[in-house]
Amino acid sequence: MFQKQISNDLTAYEPIRNGILLADVTIGARLRDQNGTIRSAHLTLSLSEPIVNVITKFLRVLDIENIRADDVSLSKICSGTEQRDFTTNMRFTTLNDLKIKQNDILWFILLIGPAASQLLQLNLFRHDPPYHVIYDCDKNTTTLKMLLDYVIEAFELKSMDREQIHLVTIESIELNHGEDSNKLLIELGVIHESWVFVETIESCSRPKPTIHVLCAHTNGDLSLEVPFTTTVKQLKSVIEKQLKDRILIDFALFNRMHEKISFTDPNQKLYDFGVKPGQIIYASLHLAFSGDPLSLMNTRNDSTTKSLSLISKQQSDDVTLSYEESTAFSPTLVKVSVYSTVDDAIKKLKLPHESNLRGHFQLSCGSTCFTNDEPYRCLSSYSIQPGDVVHVKRPRMTPVRLSDKNDSLFSTSSLRMSISDTPVGLSNLVNTCYMNSALQCLAHTMPLTQFFLNGLTQNNSDGEKTMDSDWNQFYTIGSVTGSYADVIRNLWIPNKRFSSLYSRTFYPDHIKETIGNLAPRFATSDQQDAQEFLLFLIDEMHKEMKKDIGDDSNTIIEELFFGSIESTIICTECKHAVKTTNPFSILPLPLVQSGRRFHLTFIEKNGKTDTMTIHVPENGHVKDLLEAYIESRPLYCFFYRIILMTDDDQLDLQTPLCELTVDNVVLVEQDDFTGSEPYKQYNKRTKQLTLDGCLREFCSIEKLEDSWLCEQESCRKHTEATKQLQFSRLPQILIIQLKRFSHKDGHREKIETFVEYPMQELDLSHFSPSSSEAIYELFAIIKHTGSIYGGHYIAYAQHEANGKSTWYEFNDSSVSSFCLKDHIVSKDAYLLFYSRREKAKQ
Repeated sequence: MFQKQISNDLTAYEPIRNGILLADVTIGARLRDQNGTIRSAHLTLSLSEPIVNVITKFLRVLDIENIRADDVSLSKICSGTEQRDFTTNMRFTTLNDLKIKQNDILWFILLIGPAASQLLQLNLFRHDPPYHVIYDCDKNTTTLKMLLDYVIEAFELKSMDREQIHLVTIESIELNHGEDSNKLLIELGVIHESWVFVETIESCSRPKPTIHVLCAHTNGDLSLEVPFTTTVKQLKSVIEKQLKDRILIDFALFNRMHEKISFTDPNQKLYDFGVKPGQIIYASLHLAFSGDPLSLMNTRNDSTTKSLSLISKQQSDDVTLSYEESTAFSPTLVKVSVYSTVDDAIKKLKLPHESNLRGHFQLSCGSTCFTNDEPYRCLSSYSIQPGDVVHVKRPRMTPVRLSDKNDSLFSTSSLRMSISDTPVGLSNLVNTCYMNSALQCLAHTMPLTQFFLNGLTQNNSDGEKTMDSDWNQFYTIGSVTGSYADVIRNLWIPNKRFSSLYSRTFYPDHIKETIGNLAPRFATSDQQDAQEFLLFLIDEMHKEMKKDIGDDSNTIIEELFFGSIESTIICTECKHAVKTTNPFSILPLPLVQSGRRFHLTFIEKNGKTDTMTIHVPENGHVKDLLEAYIESRPLYCFFYRIILMTDDDQLDLQTPLCELTVDNVVLVEQDDFTGSEPYKQYNKRTKQLTLDGCLREFCSIEKLEDSWLCEQESCRKHTEATKQLQFSRLPQILIIQLKRFSHKDGHREKIETFVEYPMQELDLSHFSPSSSEAIYELFAIIKHTGSIYGGHYIAYAQHEANGKSTWYEFNDSSVSSFCLKDHIVSKDAYLLFYSRREKAKQ
């Protein structure tokens, strides 16, 4: 036996018999996972292939990337009516040694043990010098101490004290191997295939990772750095030591999103509130002067003063404006009356006249944030109190406004920062593939993404745009808009701390928590509908933006996603027409199911059953039922004779369907081996529906089933009527839902019908009443695999970066550029994302 390197990650073991590789054989391969689901494929292999090669090629044919060949084992071989079971490792046994014959079936199973369900695989990385190792361990027994022992051995750190070695997860959480040494890694939140970064310090005197604390008080700012393990009580003590002639009466803490941190126990540590090393928090200080007993007494007795108010000794109605043009210069501080207008307050800063424009300034005080959109509104109307410090910033742009479709935010070239060439995956937070697929497709809607990236940037003195990692102005619009902007930041802008070689996954827990608070069904770990999540996300962002800018302006959501449908109902007697117009952001498109519906149940030889609902022509025959079922299961190996039955009576394949009085038919797999040849004629996909055909049916005239009350003065009675839907306005971004999930007469089903849809040149001009052409290009889809009772969502999208556009598959944290057209135009397509380009009609 010799080894042959056939790729960077695959070594083939090819045994030679007398110097000649043995002949090829076609076999059936089946993999049963721990849920009982079976995946099948046909393989043509050399008899000299060992089982390890068979498994590797089988997994590649199935396009399974999250299962290793080591996790799969041969369980049995079916040859005709004979069956051989295996319990020992046959990995390097060849097909010839196993006496494999043409059309034999090899069954494989996923291993149960450290190689599969109990495996915890970690990527360990050290920056200086760069070194990467993979650590395989048992998640049920491996503790933090065992991980540290391995790190010391693998990275040759025996000469260092353990206190000099820091282990930090990709979420920037340091693993405390002092206090948590004997805890299991899974108890500390370490998950399979995550990254742990090994950091070393020169001596034990080096401080632990720190948190930046920016304190605001009457006379200015105070900046501190404290260890992220600091308690609230210790932080207060550190602040008090920095105060010379003043006494700290009270203080309030706010996180980097300017949300107030509520604490009841002064011994709570900062990381207990979700604050991570390197982040900024804000402290609003309530001070009194130690040399003024009256001031101190009045301050302590003033029960109406809020905790975030700053007491000014000289003027009781003054507030302090703090304006910082650049971190290279000290902030400009001025005092104004709390009853001043926003316009007057900004004028006090004496900034250049041309920059004092409406909407160009962001003002914040504690958790209160607002802009100068309403210049004649008083500061006190924003709950600003005497003594408060109001921070003034000039962001790059005011979010949620879109004045012109030709504006730069529709062009990816307008952003001159570093965009990630390789897209980033999203971690599955337990059954959140519906959320991940929706977020990836929305994140690859470039006009919307460009809008958010522009809003997250600021101008440097040299004109370049850069990210401010501690400021997200979209939180001033609303919690959903802000959390979505965080997702965009992490998906599109490379993390400066981590190399792009290994930081390829983002943990979207904050947006899930935010939306879950508003819609409890998304807070659970249950499976949900991707379309429902996407619709909720779009609508919530639109509501938050609309509330911020008022009804007179359009939000970016309206400009991009909103279209309108006109419904016309016509009385068949007096021809009176009633028209109504309704907006839509996602177009629900019914799948036209022509023909007669049958409910099929397929019983395999091993007793496993599969159910499916299909539609076949009413003038067809029983063989059409068998053909439709085989076409719907292209991965199943049909090697045995199948009979069709109703009420225990076997059906002849040539029997006309019109002679069947029932709609429930059972397909039973027999023991008679036939091979695959008799079924090859069926295993061809029939393109029954087209997207254009579904749209035409959607817009066709239909007769109302129920009578309609005509309100025309000359009619005024219940009559028959017709209804027709037409697009009165088509959106810039058209999201189409192929309605695959049906609930009728108490029966739930998933419609598996293949719908042919174009990737380019979807022409909807004949559906649009306007004078311009409406041509759309596909840029993303969401697929749903599985049944209505359990399945999985996968997204495909074009990733545009630095002048290039490439299709990628987004399967939660797994991202792959291996995309064929059959992957993108698929019978599993559920949501289609099209972008419009307009042409003037000739």
